[in-house]
Amino acid sequence: MVYNITNMMLSLAYAMATPSGCTVGTELFVHESPGTAAIAAVLRDWGGPTPNELNRVPAASMQCMVTGMNATAGLDLAYRLYESLHNPDDVDARPRSNWIITGKKLDVNGTLVNDDVVLTWLIHSLALDAPPGAIGRDDAGRWETSFNFHVYFSKAS
Repeated sequence: MVYNITNMMLSLAYAMATPSGCTVGTELFVHESPGTAAIAAVLRDWGGPTPNELNRVPAASMQCMVTGMNATAGLDLAYRLYESLHNPDDVDARPRSNWIITGKKLDVNGTLVNDDVVLTWLIHSLALDAPPGAIGRDDAGRWETSFNFHVYFSKAS
């Protein structure tokens, strides 16, 4: 089965944005940021190893990289996004599983995000690596904070 990884990542970004209190296209981006935001989180595919727990479903390794001039604000945003991947109803705060998220897709020009009225995604499980951590500064002097995770997904509809 063929999956559009960009559409799945867009859908995941929107699902992460609501509980973290940020906005896709303003603070949270997929693949790359426009470089003009004071603080920006970018959800991108990462070439890290994907654990084998659920090898019967597609998996992708993801990185959430936050950049900004204020290290504290960057770490705060990274933690809010990290926490959005945890089950809010679980007293042990385990990562979300069996999470149905609304499908999103790019328009025909590849510029606007629309609801995908025929597709929802099932996030079977998430494997989170370490919590967010500061990496240092990039070439533009912005602080970088990141965390990595693995997502096991399939089409729910």
